[in-house]
Parts: sequence; C-alpha cells; structure tokens
Amino acid sequence: MEMPSVLAKGLDSLHLADVTSKVPSDNAVVEAAVDSKLTEIEGSDTVTFNPPVYLQRYAAVQEILKTMFSEPFNLDLENGRTVMEVGCAEYGMHIFLKNILELGKIIYLDIDEKLLTDRKANLRPFPAEYLQRPTRPKPLVIEAYAGDITYVDTRIVQENPEVWGVIAIELIEHLHPEVLRGFEISVFGVINPEIVVVTTPNSDFNVVFNLPPGKFRHWDHKFEWTRNEFKTWCDKICTEFPEYDYSVHGVGEGPLPDTAPLGCVSQMAVFTRNSRVPQRTNQILPSKDNAYKLIESVIFPNYIEKRTLEQIVVDDVDYLICHCWLTKRNIENYMENDIYEVIYTMKEIKDLLPTKSTNVQSVDEEFIKTALMNANKYEICIIDGSSCIRIAIPLWDQCEQDEMDEEEMHDVEESKISINQQDSSSARDIDAYDSWE
Repeated sequence: MEMPSVLAKGLDSLHLADVTSKVPSDNAVVEAAVDSKLTEIEGSDTVTFNPPVYLQRYAAVQEILKTMFSEPFNLDLENGRTVMEVGCAEYGMHIFLKNILELGKIIYLDIDEKLLTDRKANLRPFPAEYLQRPTRPKPLVIEAYAGDITYVDTRIVQENPEVWGVIAIELIEHLHPEVLRGFEISVFGVINPEIVVVTTPNSDFNVVFNLPPGKFRHWDHKFEWTRNEFKTWCDKICTEFPEYDYSVHGVGEGPLPDTAPLGCVSQMAVFTRNSRVPQRTNQILPSKDNAYKLIESVIFPNYIEKRTLEQIVVDDVDYLICHCWLTKRNIENYMENDIYEVIYTMKEIKDLLPTKSTNVQSVDEEFIKTALMNANKYEICIIDGSSCIRIAIPLWDQCEQDEMDEEEMHDVEESKISINQQDSSSARDIDAYDSWE
C-alpha cells in the first residue's frame, strides 16, 4: 500500500537520532515503565540500546501523531482529538501523549485491572503542571478502563463518536489468534479511527539476541513476525477494511552496521483511513454496555487566555523591562558607564517577545507600538526613522535607600512588638506576685 503523502512528508526525517532526541530524560518516565520491560530480551546484557527501545517506540509513536497534526487532516482544534491506547499496561506512553496539546481526551485500556489500579497515580498531573498550565482548546480528559478489546464498550462509541486515533504498542504479539481477530474487528470495524499505529517485534532481528528459531523474546508472546509476515497481516487488514492504507517503519536500529539487513528491533505499521465507509451490516459488531470498568478519570489543569492581544504584549514588555533590561546587575553596569537611559526599537522588542504565544509572535511592529502607546506608561520616540521605546535608568543608590528605609521601618515595628511583649510579660509577673502575697 502507498503511504499517504501527509505522512510521508513528516516521516522522511524520522530516524533514530530524531527519536532519541525526543525521549524525555526524566527518571520518572523510566521508572513508570521499567518494571514490565525488564523481562524482555531487549533489556538483557547481550545487546544494549540507548535510549532503551521501549522509550524509542513511545517517542516514535508520539512523532507520528504530531506529524499528522502538523497538516490539515480533518482536525477540529476547538474540541481536541481523542486517542485511545489499547494494552496500555502501566501507562508508560502517558507522558508522551499528554504533551500533545492538540489532544482533548486520552483513553487507556488494558485487561490487567490490578496493574491499572496500582499505577493509576501515573496519570495524575505533576505539581508543576498546576503552575505552568498549557493552553489547550479544552481541559485534557484522561480515562483509564479495564476491559477486553474483543468488545467495545458502547460508552466509547457514543461519547467519543470520532475517536481520532488508536495505538497498540507491542500488544498484538501477546494475543491468541481469536483475540487478535477480535482486536481487528473492534479497532478497524467498530471504532474505525482515522489513524491506527501498531508496533510489534521484528523476529528477523532475533538472531542478534542469539535466540534460536521458535524462541521468543518474552514469555507471554504468542508469536513474533518477520517483516514479510507483518506486511502480510497489514495487507489482510487493508483488504478487509479497504478504507485504510498503511506504511511500515522500523523502530530501534541495531547497534552495529552489519545488523542493518535485519531491520530494526521493532516494526511499526501506520494505518490511515482515506474515506468513511457505511457501517457494515454483514457482521455482528462486538459492542455492549459496560464492557469496560472505569479505573481512573483525571482532568488536567488548563489555562484559558482571557487577556486581549494588546494586554499580552504590554505584560510581556513589562516582564522584559523588569527581569531582563533593568536587573540589578544591568543597572550597576549602566551607572558605571554613565548610561541613564536605554532605547529599544520595536523590531528588537518583537524579536524578544516570549515564543510561547503564537498570537504574540504573529503581531507586527506597528501593533506593538500601538499597544505600548495605548498603555500610556511608556515613552515612545522616533530615532533614525524607527519607532523606539525609551526607558530611563533608575538611580540604584536611591533604590537601595528605599529598600533600607523599608528594612529600618520593619526593624522598628519588630522592636515595638518585642517591647510590648516584654511589658505584658512583666505586668503578668507583678499580678502573679501580688496574688501570691
């Protein structure tokens, strides 16, 4: 099958080096996923990968999703998109998914209820995420369910009629044939998302791990496919569900050049839906009420910008003045060199505005000038034909004197409090003595 152009464009540069650079270095990420990965041959002493292959998979899937968002792809940014991970285990992918700001909802599904319950704290926001809240169209909603993918809970279909993406990372090799068949029907036939990402081990690479034929990397694997076998399965999917095209990619390059003919450690198929087909009536769709058990539901903090664009520009300029241009060290340097004012052009201000706000970055110099003039607290001047802002340098000695005056007043107030407490204590002692007498 031919790879969709929107995906091909984004994946031309998706190599190991790119994925490696996108893997978070936070130890919490490793700790969240390492427990279930230690038993894999990939983590053994025979061959080592840096970063670990499972982190490379997470980063590769994240890059695929972000690539799809980088182009117009039937995307409704006002509501955000819903992504569902099947076989999420200990939520190792969560830190990669929650940072995709275009997502409005993430659904996690796994059959291991105990594991989901034990690790549900991994879904909750970090304290810092309450302080530095990302700007999303709507708050990000996280739901974790325990259930069997051979059925689709009606809540998933009814409450999320447009599940945009489904991902299954190293899942299908754990499924018996009849369960794998249920996975195919549920994902491609019932949920029918616009994109499906599936990764699975590449058994061609097993010789690097010194595994004999028929020996799998993990005790629970029911099969491991060669690259040709994986492509055969993908062809079968697209034949049964003709609205899908697919492309295959490798994840986790071998540590030595002579392993290149074997491919990568894992293989990844990206299915994209090219059209919406009528609902099939010749098969029983495996959906039923309350098929899944809700384990955890989390709403991530969200920031909705209520300031006007002019207010944002003025606030950003105030920040630059206070925290960049007029710091104590800068003022001391100005005083030493007899500099009593600094001048910045509108172009310089535009280049220095924070990059977090796309709207601010899109404004021109004339807009910045108008915003600063309307604020009525800046001196705007024209120098060599360019609009500028003139900032007077405060006398640092006076600033220090003001601080000293405040400190002295504070000391006086503290002394008064201390004297009053001593007087009160003495009075109580006298009263006690008179009472004793």
